[in-house]
Amino acid sequence: MKSEELSVKSHKLWSDILSNEKINREEDFFDQGGTSLSLIELISKTKEYFSVTLKASDFEEGLSLEIYEGLILKSMNKEPQKVV
Repeated sequence: MKSEELSVKSHKLWSDILSNEKINREEDFFDQGGTSLSLIELISKTKEYFSVTLKASDFEEGLSLEIYEGLILKSMNKEPQKVV
């Protein structure tokens, strides 16, 4: 997945979960209206949208959209490639 595509999809996901179109890439998820329940929803939707499994502990140092996208890219690069 290209980083531009990831950026668009992750922004849409955050917007839907937080019910806010104006997501600040550098502001923390919780400062933008996120709750513990919406974090669980974000983790669940991340698996559905990006086939990446994240844990709440991945966000110990905060969770901005920028950090979130970095975690997804890092996880995608770690995933074993299927041999065809």
